Amino acid sequence: MSSIQPDTIIAIPCYTDRVLPRFDQAHEFLLANVDLEKKQVNSQTVLTSSVEVQGLAQWLAQQGVTGVLCAGIHQKQQVELQQLGIWLTWGVAGNLTIVLQQWLQDQQVMLS
Repeated sequence: MSSIQPDTIIAIPCYTDRVLPRFDQAHEFLLANVDLEKKQVNSQTVLTSSVEVQGLAQWLAQQGVTGVLCAGIHQKQQVELQQLGIWLTWGVAGNLTIVLQQWLQDQQVMLS
């Protein structure tokens, strides 16, 4: 697994204001630039992807994404993300803002 950098871009597959239940069905992603040291969101935007599921990991990498938070994800997509150096936390569900804030609060930043 890749180390999580203090400033990182996290992608969350979404629909309206919720985490989409399946990564492989995503067309929209919330991209959040977060500061792990300050435990805050610096900026966020929703992007729409027109690529098929086989290209989602590469598309996210091209957007500068370093991590993904999602609900459910097939093992094949997990491997594709990891091969591109994108870390993954799955099993999250609910409102995007709450999920992102809860994840930030749960992070322990280790600086070298």
